[in-house]
Amino acid sequence: MEILAFDFKLGAILKFHKDWWLKNPVKAILSACSTLLSVVDVKMHHKTSRVIQFAHFTVKEFLTSRQFAEKHDNISCHYHISMSPAHTFIMQACLGVLLHLDKNITSWGLMEFPLAEYAAKNWFEHAHFGDTSQDAVEGMRQLFDQTKPHLSIWLWIYDPTAPWMQHNQVKGLSPLCGTPLLYATSCSLFDIAKILAVEHPLGVNSWSFQEASTALHLASANDHVDLVQMLINLGANMSAKAEDRLTALHLASRHGHVDLAQMLTERGTNVAP
Repeated sequence: MEILAFDFKLGAILKFHKDWWLKNPVKAILSACSTLLSVVDVKMHHKTSRVIQFAHFTVKEFLTSRQFAEKHDNISCHYHISMSPAHTFIMQACLGVLLHLDKNITSWGLMEFPLAEYAAKNWFEHAHFGDTSQDAVEGMRQLFDQTKPHLSIWLWIYDPTAPWMQHNQVKGLSPLCGTPLLYATSCSLFDIAKILAVEHPLGVNSWSFQEASTALHLASANDHVDLVQMLINLGANMSAKAEDRLTALHLASRHGHVDLAQMLTERGTNVAP
């Protein structure tokens, strides 16, 4: 319902129009794709939700198959699903709904935006597919802009650094526990992390999350070699020790990231305990 309320013609940042909602979106979708989709009741977290899904897993296999794409006829041109544009489409919609919410949002108000919770939990996962994130840099810049409420709203709905916290357990928006760069790094988002690191160089060595991590610690723990190299090139302190006395090299070694540990050693990291 919410994806049908976005204007996809305006560029990378989608405009959400609540008045575009269809009165009966399920009926509208099923009437157009009645043999391809079905509605099922799925029990999640002790509640039942109606979910639209492919009628059978072979439908997805067919619509995304290379053989279907290579037909080059009117049907394949209209209905073939290419995975990279599909991930871009969903990521832009997710960012669109998160950027639409304002600081007055409540747990009750959030129920009016069914896509919001999915968006908060998954938008950055879609950004990891291929070069998808490059098509949403401007949207990510707005999301991570500390002068706006969007970052706090996203983390209130779902904080990837503390996924056990639920928005209904928190009264209102809370102060951030880290810099935007740390949150971008924790989600392994190279494009926006580089922008934030270049625009805010002092934040490259900022500590947060209860003094437990710098951006370099997070990138090393996640085995994100490109992020580690970028942060070092921008002045990240490779010898910085977290509260538990661990360096980025310790974390890379602890998690079995052998190539990254070797790279850190070659870049001059102190290997002493």
